[in-house]
Amino acid sequence: MILFKIQPRDLLLILFFLLYALAFDAFGQITLKSDKKIPIQDIIDYNLAMLNEDPQNFRAAISLVESYYRIQDYQKSILYANISEDILLDMSKSGIPYDNQNFYMFYIHQTRGKSRHRLGMYGRALEEYKQALMLNDSDGDLLVDIGNLYYNQARYDSAMYYFRLADSIDPLNFKSKFNIANVFYVLKDYDSALFYYEKSIRIKADFPYAFFYKGCIYNETENYNLAIQELNTAINLWPENPQIFYQRALAYSSLNQHQKALNDWDQVISLDSINYEAIRKRVQANLLLKHDKDAITDLDHLIKINESEVEAYYLRGNYFLVHKEYEKALDDFNTALQRGLDYPELYYFAGYANMKLKNETEAC
Repeated sequence: MILFKIQPRDLLLILFFLLYALAFDAFGQITLKSDKKIPIQDIIDYNLAMLNEDPQNFRAAISLVESYYRIQDYQKSILYANISEDILLDMSKSGIPYDNQNFYMFYIHQTRGKSRHRLGMYGRALEEYKQALMLNDSDGDLLVDIGNLYYNQARYDSAMYYFRLADSIDPLNFKSKFNIANVFYVLKDYDSALFYYEKSIRIKADFPYAFFYKGCIYNETENYNLAIQELNTAINLWPENPQIFYQRALAYSSLNQHQKALNDWDQVISLDSINYEAIRKRVQANLLLKHDKDAITDLDHLIKINESEVEAYYLRGNYFLVHKEYEKALDDFNTALQRGLDYPELYYFAGYANMKLKNETEAC
């Protein structure tokens, strides 16, 4: 293990990285929101100008690595990581190495690894992480990054090894506990998952995804009131996330609180207008609440934006059948049948519509 000795002149730059890190997500597949209003494009423009003026300006290059990673432009983050590395190596060859060079080389390998991870380049990401490990094998965040790499490949034993190692090195790092919980969650060991989600919350009480996944577990175990409690907290922390409203709507639906579920389906769709499943669920809620016009509007929209949604034809056919528009109902039922929907009720309703249209042979 190599310990880094931070020089005063680089302290502000390192603090800049740490401030950015506060907004990073703890789970490799999900980008979390940040309340920090950082004008990243201004930072990028300034550092591009500085690097254009002096191609050996390391501070500008390394800042661009972080800035592009923040806006999820991972290719450019890798590009400027390469440039930063070249500058450091050139300075070493000149006999005047940059202060805290090992720290920055560690950071370059780690960030390049995370960028390649996000781009699905798992093999090359692991190579970068191994290089970072050679520089510092006791960095909890790096160990969590490696665990996430294995997690995203469904290699849960390896993921758990690195998450637990990170947790042993840094017991106050909520990310390691959160990710241990994630492994237990996908393995359906819900008691253990809840235990570790709760431990992560004790360290970081404003982390919405811990409450979100607790809500998901309670939904899956049919503890719907507990699910709603957890999801309420998650929504208060992150009201822009449609996934949380979706899960709470499922809980309300299971408790037959259809108006509350409908309100949440509305919120999901306002945040994610092409969430086909949410639109289908809103149709069902509107039908249960006898909001027939709203239901048919959603069904028309669903069919228009996604013709493969065959169940929408079946539901719209039911609407037309109830309103005695038998030809329209039969058209939708036949379309659903032709596209492979095989509900027994579909044949019955199609037969009923044919009977009303005096198509006795087809009805039989």
